[in-house]
Formats: sequence, structure tokens, C-alpha cells
Amino acid sequence: MRFIVRGFPGPSWGACFIFTDGFWTRLKAAGLVDWRRRMFTVDDFLAVEDLVTAELPIRQRAMRGLAALVDESFGVDAANLAELLRSRGGIHTLVRLLDDESAGVHHRAMMVLGNLVGEFFDEEACQSLVQLCDAGGLERVLVHIERPFPSCLYATACLQNMTAIDDACCAELRDAGGGPKL
Repeated sequence: MRFIVRGFPGPSWGACFIFTDGFWTRLKAAGLVDWRRRMFTVDDFLAVEDLVTAELPIRQRAMRGLAALVDESFGVDAANLAELLRSRGGIHTLVRLLDDESAGVHHRAMMVLGNLVGEFFDEEACQSLVQLCDAGGLERVLVHIERPFPSCLYATACLQNMTAIDDACCAELRDAGGGPKL
């Protein structure tokens, strides 16, 4: 099928992007070079060394890809994705990304974490919750409660899923001062 975008006949995915060679070099160095040719995988997210300190376009691309993958995963695929993130340090990285200055990055990190700690997504969500709390995620998510919309929405949804599967998390939330904020 051919589409016309701004007078240019040819295949299009709805937008034209112009990137410098330096941008593609940085994506390649970060392990995200093939994202244009195939589906994004959790391995693409995990392959970026120290994603938290990577350049903003790389962090954004990695979080867009992971969030889309989580959004499209169900059943066994979701459980496998969650297990892979748990076993390879992905949850710790996501918790660190909650402090990112880019709203798109920390919103997607909260969305992914909120799904990982939901039993509707993964029957072993309690394991993800343990890693999230051990990495200081409860406190970091709680910070977003007082931020403007939509940060407060993502934080509330994430906290709802966290507290729904573990009563001890509710006590930790109260101890961290979450009651008045909610």
C-alpha cells in the first residue's frame, strides 16, 4: 500500500523523521540500531548499558518500546516478559528511571512498573513488587502523587496495584507518609 505524506508518494508510517548520522551512531552504540527493521523486544531495553545515564533520545526510545511491548503482552507472553525483566535487573533500572527529568520517560516507567506488580499481568507479580520495593520504588512513586496530571494518575495506578497484592506494602505506604498524600 502506498501513502502520500506531505506530497511525497511512497511508504509512510505517518511521519517523516530526519536524524543525523550521529543519532544513528548513538542508537547503534546503545544497542537500539535495529529498531526500524523489526519489533522492539525486551532484550533491546535490557541491552542498553546504564540506560539511566544514556542520552535522552535513547532513553525515550527504550521506554516507548518497552511500554508498547508491555501494553501488547498478555498471558504467557506477559509472564515471560516480567520474568526476564526481574532476572536481568530491569525493575531496578525502571525504578531509577522514575527520577528522569523527561515526563515521557518517567510516565512510561510508572506504567510498566504498575503492570509488572499487577496480578492481572503476571501471576508472580509479588516477586516484581519485592524488587520494586527493595530498589526504593515505593518512595519514588509516592513523589509523583503530588505532581501535576498525568504523573499523579500514573503514580496512583501504580500504587493501587502495589498495595492490592501485599498488605505489607500498605503498611510501608503509610509509614512513608502516603496516607495524607492520597
